[in-house]
Amino acid sequence: MRILAARLRRRLSQHAFADRVPMSRVTLGSVERGQHVATLTTYRKLAAALGVDVGDLVTERVPTWR
Repeated sequence: MRILAARLRRRLSQHAFADRVPMSRVTLGSVERGQHVATLTTYRKLAAALGVDVGDLVTERVPTWR
């Protein structure tokens, strides 16, 4: 699960989510688009605000081959 997808699943606007983290909307948008690399501390704050594990925000699901 990525940051943007997780935020949208919770029906949070970027503004509301940025207020929860707290983080500027500009920085949050950059992190969501992958234009800014966030620190682990920031990922922890993002995950806490979304109610998910940090790993859910930074890992991609790898298809299982059979």
